Amino acid sequence: MAFSYFNPVRIKFDVEFTQILRDELGGQSALVLTSRSFAPKIEDLRKYINITQVILVPPNPQLAFFGDIWAQSRGASQIIALGGGSVIDAAKAVSLDIGFGEFDNLLKNGAGEGAKNIKKANVYALPTTAGTSSELTKWATIWESKHNKKHSLMLEHLYCQVAIYDISLMQNMPLDLSVHTALDALSHSVESLWNKNANPISTNNALRAMDLILEYLPLLYERLTKEAKKRVKHAKSSDMKSYFTESRNIESSIAKSCNTKSCAEDLRFLRQRLALASIHAGLAFSNTQTALAHAISYPLTMQFHIPHGLACSFSLPYIIESLPKKSLAFEILKPYKKRILRLFKQVNISRNPRDYGLDSINIREIFHALNARAKNSIAKPKVLEKRLLKAISQNKH
Repeated sequence: MAFSYFNPVRIKFDVEFTQILRDELGGQSALVLTSRSFAPKIEDLRKYINITQVILVPPNPQLAFFGDIWAQSRGASQIIALGGGSVIDAAKAVSLDIGFGEFDNLLKNGAGEGAKNIKKANVYALPTTAGTSSELTKWATIWESKHNKKHSLMLEHLYCQVAIYDISLMQNMPLDLSVHTALDALSHSVESLWNKNANPISTNNALRAMDLILEYLPLLYERLTKEAKKRVKHAKSSDMKSYFTESRNIESSIAKSCNTKSCAEDLRFLRQRLALASIHAGLAFSNTQTALAHAISYPLTMQFHIPHGLACSFSLPYIIESLPKKSLAFEILKPYKKRILRLFKQVNISRNPRDYGLDSINIREIFHALNARAKNSIAKPKVLEKRLLKAISQNKH
């Protein structure tokens, strides 16, 4: 069977990020893109690296945002992306040495074919979540929510120079983000299996990612919820108001409750396993692209504000059921369906479309406007649409 596989990103795993960055940059100055929550880390970086400027990236950055920061980022030859998928996507986009007008044209022309002569800055990615795998792909997502549009920029130029995985950067992820990003990685893995572009290397990476997520995400969920409940139980009633004001809910600051050495060590190990799963998932779908689950997820995120990890994963069991029964993907995924359903139950995720605010009209509209990603799937969209409509009519969980 003839196939090709390519991924040029160097990976530095389970390392201390400041030392690696200092070695990689070799004294060169760098522009930094990060999220507001990680801005304090920049002061640590300044001890080792000459930082020319810091740009704060919002979640799901909009096209207008890039217009605002384009002039600030022009001319940078080294870019550090410290954050989740939104930050890394933004860094990859502004790494292109072009004007904003040219960038806008690239988006409108789809994948950006014919842009091979574009120069770019080197991007050093430091993921703070374990799921998007943007640090390992040649894609960047740009949103235009007011027009219900999601742009996918696809260029060989968008591969990062190196992906640096410092587990300490993931240690304090809140529970909901931990679950949602891991589900995103699970979706990437499964999508690369029922994909027309699948190859033996992508398949092996996908299976490894799935096994890691299915084994370790429930353990992480159990550990974090256990520690949070313990913290709440022992809190004094006079402290409860300030505690919930600070954390908003148990899940949002759950990692802070892990204040013993054994808990921290357990948590670090689980974070490490899920970071490794994200790498395997990235190495899988970086060569196949995503497919039907992601195609239906984008309107769910834009119009219904469903977190991406949920939007692209709740449908996975339905799509497995929709696969051609004689396909290799179905044979591979058939035993995984029960495991995925068990995972959903363990981490309190519903697969009922109604729980995400969807009715039969919404489902029909989504499938009527599917984007090109759906064509990567060997599953038939019409079959999946019927299954989701049936689930809504039966109020199925």
